[in-house]
Parts: sequence; C-alpha cells; structure tokens
Amino acid sequence: PIAAPAANFTLQFGDSAFPGTPVLFLSADRRLVDFDSLPRNATTVNQVSKTTEWIEDILQMAPDTTSIAVVLGASPTELIWKEIISRECQAFKDRVTLTFFNGMSLDEMERQASAMPPHSFILFAMLMRDGAGITYDGYTALERLRAAANAPIYGVHESLTGRGIVGGRLLLDQTMGILAAHSAARILSGEPATSIPDKIVPTPAPVYDWRELTRWGISEARLPAGSAILFREPTFWERYRWRIVGIVSFSLIQTLLIFGLLVNLRKRRRAEQSLQQRNRYIETILEESPIGFAAYAVDDGAGRFVSARFEEICRVPRGTIDSHDTFFDKVWPYNPDVREQIRRRVIRDMTSSDVSRTHYDLPFQTATGETRYINVTSIQVPGQDLMVSTVQDVTDHVRAQEALRESDERLRLAARAAEFGAFSFDRAGRQVFCSPEVLVLWGLPPDGSIIVGEDDLPEALHPDDKGRFRTQLLAAADPGGAGLFDLEYRIIRADGEIRWLRSTGKVTFSAEGQPIRADGITQDITKRKNAEEALRLSEERFRQVAETVSDFVWEVDAQGLYTYTSPSVEKILGYTPDEMVGKMHFYDLFVPDVREQLKTAAFEAFEAQQRFHAFPNGNLRKCGEVVYLETSGVPIVDEAGRLLGYRGADTDITDRCRAEMEVQLLRQELTFFSRVATLAELTASIAHELNQPLAAILANAQAALRLMQREPTDMTELREILIDIADDDERAAEVIRSMRSMLKGGDSKRQMLSLSALIRDVMPLVRNEALIKDVSIVLDFGSPMPPVKGNRIQLQQVIVNLIVNALEAMEASEHPRELVLRIREADGEILVDVEDSGSGIPEDKLDSIFQPFFTTKTSGLGMGLPLSRSIVYSHNGRLWAENNPDGGATFHLALPVSQVASGEWQVARGEWHG
Repeated sequence: PIAAPAANFTLQFGDSAFPGTPVLFLSADRRLVDFDSLPRNATTVNQVSKTTEWIEDILQMAPDTTSIAVVLGASPTELIWKEIISRECQAFKDRVTLTFFNGMSLDEMERQASAMPPHSFILFAMLMRDGAGITYDGYTALERLRAAANAPIYGVHESLTGRGIVGGRLLLDQTMGILAAHSAARILSGEPATSIPDKIVPTPAPVYDWRELTRWGISEARLPAGSAILFREPTFWERYRWRIVGIVSFSLIQTLLIFGLLVNLRKRRRAEQSLQQRNRYIETILEESPIGFAAYAVDDGAGRFVSARFEEICRVPRGTIDSHDTFFDKVWPYNPDVREQIRRRVIRDMTSSDVSRTHYDLPFQTATGETRYINVTSIQVPGQDLMVSTVQDVTDHVRAQEALRESDERLRLAARAAEFGAFSFDRAGRQVFCSPEVLVLWGLPPDGSIIVGEDDLPEALHPDDKGRFRTQLLAAADPGGAGLFDLEYRIIRADGEIRWLRSTGKVTFSAEGQPIRADGITQDITKRKNAEEALRLSEERFRQVAETVSDFVWEVDAQGLYTYTSPSVEKILGYTPDEMVGKMHFYDLFVPDVREQLKTAAFEAFEAQQRFHAFPNGNLRKCGEVVYLETSGVPIVDEAGRLLGYRGADTDITDRCRAEMEVQLLRQELTFFSRVATLAELTASIAHELNQPLAAILANAQAALRLMQREPTDMTELREILIDIADDDERAAEVIRSMRSMLKGGDSKRQMLSLSALIRDVMPLVRNEALIKDVSIVLDFGSPMPPVKGNRIQLQQVIVNLIVNALEAMEASEHPRELVLRIREADGEILVDVEDSGSGIPEDKLDSIFQPFFTTKTSGLGMGLPLSRSIVYSHNGRLWAENNPDGGATFHLALPVSQVASGEWQVARGEWHG
C-alpha cells in the first residue's frame, strides 16, 4: 500500500483480503498510521518530514513574511494534514498567520492567491480534491495557482520541481520508489518481510529553482546552508561557447586554407590530433554513459568493441566478454538450459535477413544469487558485417512493473472482498461498460449487460426509486454543478431478489456543456440498509415502550449527561425531557448528603462497564421533595469496546420505602410489647425475687435497732448486719436493673458483647420462676469466648424468651427438670444452646413454631419465637430448634464472631476496653 489511506485500509482488511501475504508499506506517515498495529510480516519505506522545517525555510528566505497560505484539499487525508500542520506549527503563531485553503474550490484558491497581502508566502502541501469535490493532479493545480499567485510558492514534493515552486525540503518520491522496489524484490525472491529492515529516507538538503528565486527577488545568500540550485540560466559565454568556438574555428580553417600550401604538414598533424581527440571523446562518452555498448561481427560473433559499462552492467570482470559466446557463457553461467534458449533466440534474430533490430528484456542471476534484468538492443549496421548492441540495467523498472501488477491484483481482490466494482455509462449509446464485480452485484451472467431505457434509467431499477434516482442524476448532469453523484437505490434482479446498491462517481461534459459520460463505482449496501431498517424498527419499539411504561427510561453518555429521557420522568422527578436532555447529569439530582458517594460508586461501574440492577438512590424532585428510585442499567459500547454511555430505567420506590419504614416502626413496637408480655409472665417470680431481699433487709434493720439499744453495743455484729443489708439491697437492685433493661425503648445501638455476661444479667429475672417450676439451671460456659457485636436489649429479649419457653415446656414433665445453657464456638460463630428436658416438639411443627401467630400454648399470641428469629437474622445470625435424642428440645442461637481490631476484652465483665 502506498500512503496512509491505503496503509490504514490494509491494516483494517488485510488479514481477511489477503491473509499471510507479506506487506510493504510505502510513504505511510507515522502521524497518520498506527505503526504499532503493523502485521508481523511487514516492512516499510518512509521519509521523515517535519512541517516546522518548511516554515523555518520560508522565514529564512523571507524574514519579513507575516502570512502563509497553506494549499490543502478537502479529502479526509488532507483534512488530517491540516490538523498536523496547525498543531506542529503552533510555535510560529506569534510570527506568522497560517491560512488554510482546504475548504475552497480551486477557482477560489486562485482568487485568494492573486490577492495575497504583502509579505506573504504560499505553502503548496498537496491538492487531491478541492472543496467543490473535484479531483486534481498536483501538476494542474500548481500551474493554475502559479499563474494567478502574487506571492512565491514553497513546495514539498520532488515531482513539483521545475513546475513553479521556489523549492524546499522535498519528499524524494523517486528515491522511496527505488528503495521500495529493492525491498519488494527481496520479498519476491522468498525473503521474509520481517528480515528486511525498515528504510527511512533522510531529509535531503533543500533544492531551489533559480528561475523562481530570480522572479521573486529572493537572494541566494538567504538560502539554508547546503542548498542546491537548479535551472540556473547560463552566462553568455556558457550559452554560446561552442558557437563562438565554431565561428573562430571556421575563421581559422579559412585562414589555414589560404595558407594551406605552406602549412600542409601542420594541417595534417592537427587533423590527426583532432581525430585522436574525437576518439578519446567518444571513448569517454562510452565509458561514462549509464548504457553499455558493444560491437560484434555478424558472421563469427567476434567482439570488435566492448565498453567497460557493458561488462559492469552484466556483472562480469573487465575484459571477459570478447564474443557472443563469451557473452552468453559469462552472463548465464548457472543455468545451461536458459543460456542455450536465449542464445538460440538472439542468434536466430541477428542472423535473419528479415530482422535488422532486436530488443530483449533478459533476466540473469549474479554470483550472489540475485536475479537482475537487462535490456539488450541490437542493430545491424547497413552494408557492413557489424552488429552494434547496447545493454541497460532495467532491474528497478521490471521490479516496479511487477510490484504494480501485484498492487493491481490486490486492489482487484480488495474490490471483490468489499463487494464493489467500476462502471462507465455512455449516454449517447446508452451503454454501460462495467467490471465483472458489477455484473455479479446486478445478478447478471459474465456476458450480460445492464439495460438502460430511453429515460436513461436502468430497467431493473425499483419503481419506487425511479423518481429520486432521476432527480439526483439530473442534478449531477447540470453543467453549472460539480458533476458529482452519490446514489442509493434498489434493483430487482432477474431472480426476483431486491438488493440495495450505492453508486458514486462523476459526470463528464462535452465542450458544449452536455453530459456525455458518467464514471464511478457501485457497492452492495443491502446488509447496511437491512441493519438500518432493523435499527429504526428497534428504536421505534424502544420509544413506544419507553413512552408507555410508568418507569423512567433514560440514556446517558460516558460523562453521565442525559441524552434521552422518557416522558414519564416529569411525573417522577417533575422535570420535562427538554429540561434534562443535554443539560443535566444523572448525579445532579442525588440527595446532597450522599451525592458524592453515589456518584463515585456509579462511575466505578462505568469504568468497569458493569451492568447494575435495582441500585437504590435518593433524588430531589424539582419541587425539592425527596423521591427514592431503584436504578438498573446496561453499558453502551462501540465496535472497539469503548464506552459510549449507559441505557436503563428508574423505578419509583418512594411508597414502598415509606411502607417499609412503617413496618419497621411496627416491628419495633411489637418487639417492645413482646418484652413487656414476657416480663408480665414473670411478674410473680420477679415479685418473689424482690420480696426476699426486701424481707431480709427489714429483718436485719430491726435486728440492728435492737442491737443498738443494748449497752454496750456490739459493733462487730452491727457491722455484719449492715453488710448483709447492703448485699440484699444490691440483689434487689440487680433485679430492678434487669427489668429496666428489658423495658428500655428502641435503642438500636450495637456494641461488643459477651454472651456469657449477657446470660448472667438476665438470670435474676428467671431464677425464681425456675425455682417455682422446680427446674434446675445449669450454666455450661466453658473457656472464655470471643465477643459478638449486637444490641444488648434485643439479644436479652431473645435469651429470656427462650428460657421462659423452656421452663414452660417442662411444667408437665415427670423427668428431672433441668435447663442447660451452653456456650460454644464453631466455624466462626458463637452458639448458645438452650436445652430442656420437656416433652419435645412434634417433628411436623419444628418449622411452624417460628411462623407468626403459631402457638401450642393455651395463652399467648405466638409472636415470641418469630420476633426472636427476626432479631437474630438482623444480627446476621441463625435460630433453629431440634429435638433431643433422650427427650426434650434444644434451641440453637448462632451469632458471628466479631473481629476485634485492638484492645482488651474482659470476658468476665463483658466489656470492651480499646
């Protein structure tokens, strides 16, 4: 591929169009081509060009330059070069003003070039297609601009030298072509492309046209050091030297003829010297010429003369070739069959009376194994037994031709892979000449043709597209326009299949302005049209769904800016779609307290291109009211996997959130009433538990009074009585504290807790109840356990409820009544086992007992165990029941071990000290 567009096309389609084929990239600028993406079997030939050096050269030639007009076309490649020149030449923005012609037609460029302000320069970069869409070769455009310009033109391409540019640092297109031909030859000889190093043509010294320098009054002293000057006009002496010499010589000859008789000997000597000088001159020409010369006898092939250049081109030592036989033997020593075939052909033609001139392009192999090509031309001298031959090295030319043929074949294959072909419509004969690819697109056989009717329209054109086709074709045929056309239309093929085609090209006009021919390319776009129709239907379905559902459907770009909102957004947030699309980001409406937190979480999902579902978030309505939404969305990406945005929907869950909060409040109240009910069941036990220390306090107080009436008072006994009073008071206070803790309101604070200490705290509430029911309580706490994190009051309620249920379960038991409270650790959990010796639970009721309003008692609501399990679940724990093998049941309470970061846990006291 030559240049950046072809290189990028090869990078995109090369693997599919010609897989495994070595690739030689020529003149692919690194600023336009991603060299990191080059295939492994590729090599390059490029030249480094710096746009800043162009500006520096102009300012060195004309330091007072203040304005530079840059000539560029409007093709995609030229638009990219505009951006490159603008970006790289920012350093000169304070010295000169850059004006770009890329958006103008060539006519407008001529007008601008003719009206350039003083101290201006024109930089001719390239012009492939002007702003009017007309394609030009660089020579025509340059000649027209030079004729109109009132300022010098700086050029950058070697091929423009001598055509009107002042000169400059030129891109050596011919040198790059030669290097590319060398690399291509190595690839064709079987050498892997990866072994051929990339070739970079160094920036040459600037080259300038003496005629343009003189025209614009630019001093050679201002040119960059090392600059070369071409087309310098010779001086009078240099121009007429040979004529003057001839005139003088003629005069001398006349003089010598007059005195010929006297100086005959001298004349002969001079003639001999002149002949020798002429021979030396001819020999010099033969030796220095890039073409080799040789002369042979026709009858025996003996060599009469062979120049050194002849043998050098044939890659043989000097003096080796002295006849036809040695010519063939020395040039083709490695392949006898080829040598004899060439020998017979050449000698046959040379000895034939019908052939006076022969011309061959012959391949030969050098000692290093390289295949080269020579052009041998032979002419028989009339009337003499002499054949004169010339030989010229045409290796580069042959290789370039082969590379061109391969390039044409690759282009043909690419056209077939891309499903497009070329056509030409002759309006006068109503004939369409087209490539085989076009016939395939139209469903025609190889010998078929596209039939055009009297209205200049193809007969296979779909009836619904004829009006639009005719209108666009007439517009292109208007002599006042650019003559360009771009048509998309349907055809009905012979088999009845309807296909979409796109034809683009240009109309050619006669000298009278009449359209005579249309040339262009045709491409099958059926897949694209089907995809567009499917997309349109999909978008229509999406729009209908989005406008009918109650949810708020939306789309945002990669920065979170709304690009679409369904009409339901106004009902949910109070904003109309016009107020949001292109003006608001999705995070602008988040509740301020958590806006940054939610925004960070959302963009983390954006960066990972994650789907998200039912993401809860609070938003502010237009009126300031808070509304709660659940957001779900999926990423939108392009073909390269780059994030374009997100698409999703928001569901208004405000009513649901309010209902959940009301349920939570009711649950808290129900939990509190359950604690009160549990304490109510223990009223008699608690009263008894309080009466005992109070009676003891009263008895000890009365004893102390009587003791104080004695003389002398026994202070030791009195001290013991007071100590007993204090102990009984502490016992009563402990019962009261436990009751107050159970009756405390809904404090949701959680803290580090020791379950053993928690159980000990509730024992005063149930101890007397156990005594009344004749139940012995066994505390099996074992070694100290790690803490758990929880709400003290709620966990106390669970334990009391389990103990009370166990005591009630053993009321009718005839076995020894024993309640075991056991604490153990297993798998990162602390387990509390409440084991009774009652009658157990029916197997079919083990799950039902945790359901609301289910009870086996004659009294009660059946809410104790459901509330207990709810509390345990809120602590990420578990609560379940099992029957014991020996009778009775065991309730298991499991809570996760809390990870303590630092500090000291006092197990005995159930306190955490950090």
